[in-house]
Amino acid sequence: MAPIHKSFALSSPALAFANDTKVYISLVIGHTQGGKVLRYVSLTIPALCVAIVWGQTRPAIAQFYTQHNLVSDGAASADCVDPNLVDGWGIAAGPTSPWWISDAGTGKTSLYSVDAVSAAPPCPAFTAFAVPGAGVQSAPTGVVRNDGTGFVVNNGVAGSPSAAGFILGSADGTISAYRGDPLVVVVNNSATAAYTGLAIVTGTATGDFLYAANFRAGTVDVFDTTFTQINSTLSADAFTDPSIPAGYAPFGIQNLGGVIYVTYALKDSSGKEVPGEGHGFVNVFDTSGKLLYRVASKGRLNSPWGLALVPFLDEDADPEEVRPYAGFFNGALLIGNMGDGKINAFDPTQHAQGEYVDRGPLLGVNGKPIVIEKLRALAFGTDSSAGGKWNTLFFTAGSADGAHGLFGSLVETVGDKRGALEIRAGQAGENLTQAIKGGAGRP
Repeated sequence: MAPIHKSFALSSPALAFANDTKVYISLVIGHTQGGKVLRYVSLTIPALCVAIVWGQTRPAIAQFYTQHNLVSDGAASADCVDPNLVDGWGIAAGPTSPWWISDAGTGKTSLYSVDAVSAAPPCPAFTAFAVPGAGVQSAPTGVVRNDGTGFVVNNGVAGSPSAAGFILGSADGTISAYRGDPLVVVVNNSATAAYTGLAIVTGTATGDFLYAANFRAGTVDVFDTTFTQINSTLSADAFTDPSIPAGYAPFGIQNLGGVIYVTYALKDSSGKEVPGEGHGFVNVFDTSGKLLYRVASKGRLNSPWGLALVPFLDEDADPEEVRPYAGFFNGALLIGNMGDGKINAFDPTQHAQGEYVDRGPLLGVNGKPIVIEKLRALAFGTDSSAGGKWNTLFFTAGSADGAHGLFGSLVETVGDKRGALEIRAGQAGENLTQAIKGGAGRP
């Protein structure tokens, strides 16, 4: 194969990822003319076989990421210690609110403002609310922010009934809502359910709905704005996929971009998830439960639970004038494994056998995959002082099989100015894969 020598203007950030024992660089680059992007090229290149020269006209681009522990229960080194943060699961925030984190180990939900924690020491006095359940102590897992006017609750203390601000599911089969302290149990399916995740849609033409991953029953339970379960009114095949093997059940669930992503984990006879390489599936459904497509099957999946979509960088805007980009693969779906603690990136713009292309795990500064023991939720910042920067990835975890808890972030580490990009590859370029997309616009 003849040497390749092409020059492009970089139009999208790079992601360094690992595939078996080799390190690759994945880029989305574009040819420009008069400042207009005319054509995109997606490249996946063995890193050792590529020479890259960056220009000086664009902001920094990251290739590797550093883990920063913000709050822990004391077992892990962190900026602050909060004894309530045991077995951290779900994470949610409003446009300017603190992060609400489910503490499955203490039956509470803790509130953390990124600016307050980052200013430590001294650490602030953290707010936590008890989450009621079916028994003495609940085990809150998923949590969602309600931006609609439905899901009205009255806790008997905070005045007249109004829409719940946050809603939490619990492994004991209950769902609780916050309109003020105390929280109120609004669903009690403790006899038939173990809710391991929640998703919500608001402002749609068909109404607002709450979705709960019922790991015990192997279903996705759907509720209207009165917290009435409405599965019987849906299609018989809603939120089902007969191609998924027996033994797997909905584990995590999230509304990303107006569609419902569901992760599946293997469970044993006692109802506990069984970690292991290849143990997992991820599907996408519309809000009525119609299966749209399979995102990922087995492979690197290992009890997947956390999900996050990397926000697109506006290709028509000058990043210098907008804000620095995170460096994560533009528009990628990040899937966090509870089983092995790795975060894998999947490319929605590229498909192999009908599924998203697996771009491999995110790498730390040592060039190895980042591993966060018992990784749970993933979420990008809300671009507020309390919620953190939009290009920072936040996570929760429950190490030692849930005996401890952690809330932290992943931020860009390695960067150079980006602008004119020159790629040179020799014979090893035979491993180079490319997909060309004509026309202007995003990849």
